[in-house]
This record gives sequence, structure tokens and C-alpha cells, in this order.
Amino acid sequence: GSDDCLVKIWSTHNGRLFATLRGHSAEISDMAVNYENTMIAAGSCDKMIRVWCLRTCAPVAVLHGHTGSITSLQVCF
Repeated sequence: GSDDCLVKIWSTHNGRLFATLRGHSAEISDMAVNYENTMIAAGSCDKMIRVWCLRTCAPVAVLHGHTGSITSLQVCF
């Protein structure tokens, strides 16, 4: 996650870009991957948390309602 509002997933085998996950409108401040390594969540200064499936890179959920920037994220799913 970065200040370009994108989450990028890189291959550890060959160093190539595997996927770019979009949706945030402000910099990404924290990310977390679930225990099974099947989903990734990203928190942003846009006051939202977005969740994607790591297998398909499809969006799973958008969590909104926070009144301030997301500064820390931990997942238990």
C-alpha cells in the first residue's frame, strides 16, 4: 500500500507485479492479511477499509463509517 492509493501485490518468486488493487481515494496507511492468506485488508486516510480476495483479486467488502483516517489495522477473519 502506498500514497498513490494503490495496493500492489508482487511475486516473491520472480519479483514481478502480480496485481494492482484499486479503490481508495487517499493514501494507504496500513494493511493486514488474514491468517489463511486468502484476503487482504487496506485502511486509508479516506476513512475506509477495503478488503480483497487474494486468489481472484476481486473486492470483497468496503467498510465505511469511520470519522477519521484509518491509522492501524488488524484482521481476525
